[in-house]
Amino acid sequence: MITQQRIFGTNSPQESSLGVYNNVGKSKFTPTQPSKQPARSGPRSPRERKFSAAHASAGATNHSNGLGTVKATSPKVIFADADINLHNSTTGIPSIATVKKDVLQSPNSVRNIGNVNNTATNVKAKSIQKNIAAAVSLAGERRMPQELEAKKKENQDSYFVHLDKFPVEIACCGVFDGHGVNGGGVSNFIAQRLPQILKDDACGDSNCNLKESINFAVARTEAELEASAVECAASGSTAVFCVRKGYDLFIANIGDSRCILATEQHYKLLSAKPLSTDHKPNDPIEMHRITSMGGVVQPSQNMAGQFVGPHRVWIRNRPDIGGLAIGRTMGDTAYAAVGVVPTPDIIHHCIDPLKDRFLVLGSDGVWDRLSNDEVISIVSNNLGPKGTDVVKAGKAVASTARARWRAVRQGWYCDDITVCVWLL
Repeated sequence: MITQQRIFGTNSPQESSLGVYNNVGKSKFTPTQPSKQPARSGPRSPRERKFSAAHASAGATNHSNGLGTVKATSPKVIFADADINLHNSTTGIPSIATVKKDVLQSPNSVRNIGNVNNTATNVKAKSIQKNIAAAVSLAGERRMPQELEAKKKENQDSYFVHLDKFPVEIACCGVFDGHGVNGGGVSNFIAQRLPQILKDDACGDSNCNLKESINFAVARTEAELEASAVECAASGSTAVFCVRKGYDLFIANIGDSRCILATEQHYKLLSAKPLSTDHKPNDPIEMHRITSMGGVVQPSQNMAGQFVGPHRVWIRNRPDIGGLAIGRTMGDTAYAAVGVVPTPDIIHHCIDPLKDRFLVLGSDGVWDRLSNDEVISIVSNNLGPKGTDVVKAGKAVASTARARWRAVRQGWYCDDITVCVWLL
């Protein structure tokens, strides 16, 4: 994603990274490994679940495939003054601001979530036939005026794929598109911490409400990010991730990364069903919240004063900070004062084993150049003879998107491209 009016990041070459099954996407910084959250001891109700005791400056172990690292910057903690939690439809969820305070003041404080009901859906089916996933990530490209050909830039996308012990425990996959000077560090931090917090909170509790656990994991990850050494005042990341427990599927989205479902219609034809909505600044809901808090939503302006490009969020009297091309983000703490929030939209989908075939999650490097239907077609045509080659399908989508970028932008620029294919 191009977040600022100018494109930030280094031009150091980055090879494509590939994750299959229980791998986590590339790491771009190497602070200490976060301490594990204490294991559950005996049955506990949701009301008695405790916060993780992870150190505030915890980061991630480097799992990169020969990739470079980014040095963590000095600690910087920025909290929003307002208690922003405008689109949270789950009763009893602690607000972002509340969780941030708890992280610094009392990491082991009890999480009071109120009364929740188990949302598991009963589906009559003998067994889960598949559950295979893989993610493919390609670094973007940029050509400067004095250069004859484009060079690979830093890949600021990250991802995770966790399918271990399924269906005993939850399975989850996610894609994160970083932006800003330190966007790669932010997206990687989230890809490392969010699934760990989510699984520690949700696994082992038969009465767990997954939607409520997702809200908590996002809030906790955001708080730890802001309290860490990862600079995130004007750098951030989108987030789209799916959590599956049996035939219940929850899709959480922040920003403009996307998730779609391939579902079978008449005559065994596959169609694309969107399971997330892009949070663009000019969306009526996003714009109302941002402008009501003093933010400005408009495209960039060129030297002649003409508007160019997509709508962005601007902070008045802050010429040092560019425009943000999404209405919700994790990180980007400077924009919290004008209503840019890390609150996810969460959708529940009951998997139909007779119709639902696979999920595709991707950063906007995919969706800016390929339509939903095109992606479904590419995946279905590249799953191999057995229909399970998710690596080949992911590579096909990524390479097609890259070719489209090169053709449209004439080799001057190609965004980072990350795609995750999950067979249901």
